[in-house]
Amino acid sequence: MVLRDSGLSNAHRQAAEQLQIALEETPNDAICRHALGDCYVKAGSYLQAAEVLEPLIDHTWQKTREKTYPLLLECYNQLAEPLKAAQIRAKMGGSPYSDNRGH
Repeated sequence: MVLRDSGLSNAHRQAAEQLQIALEETPNDAICRHALGDCYVKAGSYLQAAEVLEPLIDHTWQKTREKTYPLLLECYNQLAEPLKAAQIRAKMGGSPYSDNRGH
């Protein structure tokens, strides 16, 4: 995770590679899963990010869910998935019809 925050131009890509290996070894690690999804979002790999983050939608820990929803919302908006975006907005406590961008 230090690599991810290092500021290097390809840090997110390098961190994603290492986090993918870690996630394969510990698939139930929510912190690793979230960090990998965050790297994918920052790299613009929204489909990969959504696939990694979706198992956290109903995670036991509220803080994990609260940190995951905005990332998934960004993914679904970028992937033109309005139904999934609306479901996440509803879980966030907002209107499922608002796009959270002032529209």
